[in-house]
This record gives sequence, C-alpha cells and structure tokens, in this order.
Amino acid sequence: MGGDEDEMAKRVNPLGVQRFKPVALWSGILKTNSDGVVDVMLDIPEFSGEIRLMALAYKGNRYGSAQSAMKVSDPIVVTTGLPGFSAL
Repeated sequence: MGGDEDEMAKRVNPLGVQRFKPVALWSGILKTNSDGVVDVMLDIPEFSGEIRLMALAYKGNRYGSAQSAMKVSDPIVVTTGLPGFSAL
C-alpha cells in the first residue's frame, strides 16, 4: 500500500538541522546591596538566540522569584546553507 517512500526519500535534506546544546548556568548564592540589586557576570558559550534569566530571592522565611527573556547575538552572524533545490 502507498508506495511513497521512494518519493519521500528524495525530499529529505541530507545536511540535517544544526541544533544547539542546552545551556544552564548557575551563579551561586549572591548578596544584594542595600537597594536589593546585584550584578552577575556570566560567561555564555557561543550562542545566538533567546535565553531565560531566572532569579530566586529569600530572606528569613520569605521567598520570591522572577524571570525575564534576554536576546543573545554576535554583532555579525553568518549562516551558510545550500539552496533547497540542491537537496533533491
């Protein structure tokens, strides 16, 4: 039944999709200044896209958390590829 497997095999891109490795960084426990602000320097590996920043705060038996998105990119990004018709 069907017989479309040969046709589908012609349309598969032989180069595949380039995936990125997941990134998870932990700064450790940091102490804020009197205004409740702390600066964190993180060494982010080669990556271009959006990352999620998350923070957890506590004092005594009170807790709070927040998250925000941040775009990461190089000044110039070059992605090489072949035209779609070359994958046939």
